[in-house]
Amino acid sequence: MFSFFSHAKINLGLQVLSKREDNYHNLHSLFVEVNLSDKLVFKPANDFHLTLKGSTLTEMPLDETNLINQAYKLIKMAMKSVPTEYSIQVKKQIPIGRGLGGGSSNAATTLIALNQLWQLNLAVDELENMGKSLGADVPFFIRGGTQVVEGMGDLLSPVNPRSEEHTSE
Repeated sequence: MFSFFSHAKINLGLQVLSKREDNYHNLHSLFVEVNLSDKLVFKPANDFHLTLKGSTLTEMPLDETNLINQAYKLIKMAMKSVPTEYSIQVKKQIPIGRGLGGGSSNAATTLIALNQLWQLNLAVDELENMGKSLGADVPFFIRGGTQVVEGMGDLLSPVNPRSEEHTSE
């Protein structure tokens, strides 16, 4: 059994600059990862399946629309075969639909966890690119921390919260 924390985020100073042709918006914001988190528990299993435990159960689907399911299938496609499948239990604490990024964080955590558990050795940039296909906030959660977010959410510049300067990577 392997546990990973999937943190929420808050948007500070969110500016929606324009609507894009792909129905996303160009934005400028400062995203800050916060201590509120879901816990994803990975257990070796014969087949992948997703279960839920926690206080905000009523609105979270467990079907193909769930970003954890989508992230699992996406990273699995990067492998010829997997050494073991995993069941994932989500211990849900991040409220659903409140703009805290719980679903995106869960997807990013799934990518990070399976990269580690399956020993894929994918670079952070590769995980961010995978995450981008799942949703605009997913790349942020690959690195987490504090970041200036631009574009549709895919242009990230880490910020040292103790400094007024930020660097682009």
